[in-house]
Amino acid sequence: MSNVEHLSDYQTQEVVIDGITVKQDAEGRYCLNDVHKAAGQRREHQVSNWLRSDHARELIAELIPQKGGIEPVVSKAGRHGGTYVVKELVYAYATWISPAYHLKVICAYDRMVTDGVAVHENAALKAGNPAFNVIP
Repeated sequence: MSNVEHLSDYQTQEVVIDGITVKQDAEGRYCLNDVHKAAGQRREHQVSNWLRSDHARELIAELIPQKGGIEPVVSKAGRHGGTYVVKELVYAYATWISPAYHLKVICAYDRMVTDGVAVHENAALKAGNPAFNVIP
């Protein structure tokens, strides 16, 4: 039996923007309300305002056929509710807020990807995977 059975313990899907953790739903969409919170929760930047914009509507229409049956935008009620969107819409929303905030979001996603890959490689080393035992 391999030690790799718990590899998911070493990986993270968590995105943190300005100290706010952005929740995900079961399909991997991100909570845009958390992104709004990290942006400072200004009234003019409310998620609903952005979703009503022509640009957002057009972008969502373009994404629908590309996502293979996953709805790009889903609103959920309840305690852990909110508007959950695919990554591309997080970027677009951040761009709508400001160029500076857009860069923060890009950096947060880059950290998630970079940290996840680095930790994943370390876990593979610990598991004795010979592909990772190459000496530079």
